[in-house]
Amino acid sequence: MTAWSFGGYDVSDEEASKHVIWSNRVQKFEVPQRVAQRQPNPFGLYDMHGNMWEYVADWWHRYSYKEAPLNDPTGPALQSEKNDLRRIIRGSSFDWGRMGGDSAYRMRITQRLDPCVVRVAENRFHLYYCSGGQKMKDGKQVWEFQNYVSTSDDGIHWKKEPAPVLPLGAEKTWDAQSQAGPCVLKLEDGFHLWYLGSGELNGKTTWRIGHATSPDGLRWTRSGAEPVLDIGKEGNWDGGTFMSFDIVFRKDEGQRTGRFLFWYAAAPTEHGEETKMTIQIGHGTSQ
Repeated sequence: MTAWSFGGYDVSDEEASKHVIWSNRVQKFEVPQRVAQRQPNPFGLYDMHGNMWEYVADWWHRYSYKEAPLNDPTGPALQSEKNDLRRIIRGSSFDWGRMGGDSAYRMRITQRLDPCVVRVAENRFHLYYCSGGQKMKDGKQVWEFQNYVSTSDDGIHWKKEPAPVLPLGAEKTWDAQSQAGPCVLKLEDGFHLWYLGSGELNGKTTWRIGHATSPDGLRWTRSGAEPVLDIGKEGNWDGGTFMSFDIVFRKDEGQRTGRFLFWYAAAPTEHGEETKMTIQIGHGTSQ
């Protein structure tokens, strides 16, 4: 058994893209490509690795592979969780690398990621998360994520707020493409939100970190038009993009003021196939 119908991980990106898979690791595709320009798989089917995601009959189930039979699993017949109506997509697309194109990879059509829970009162909780997926925008298929919040009185039953926490930035701004990774702290002066935003920088998609404040954790105001933490200089280990981060506030006993401690993962290149990226972790402080 191999990762793809044409072989395993020893096949180079160039060779795979030439014969079977559509991969933006070699060429930058902005739109889906005409069918049957690559070799078919052993069943005679074209473009099963890349070009367009395949929408399949299976419902999402987190334990599908663990509980399914080894031979010809049919997938769960019903959704696994209440209100989880998401189907599975497979096969990757023209704007991805080989990640997602292997035979075993599966993904929900929409993603809810990066959960951050804040207890705002005795019986009041806020859950911040990012959600999104692929969509058509200006005639192109793109990935778009935004941050959202749900509220709860017990931390178990949640009510979603319909609007995103923040709108995406204006065209060509640093967070015009997506927002993700919400990190929220409730402090003496109100709520503070840090988040990842993506936009184009020097012709490449780059994730950087922005900040916003709120009096109640629901209505937010950006702290300026620029990111509060930018990537490093070109060529540095963190000079390509941020991947993720976390922030805590620490105030030692006897101190009048505290400080923020943050850790972040970054890479020297733009975001791509994560298994082939050089991702390292940095640390910093702020007053």
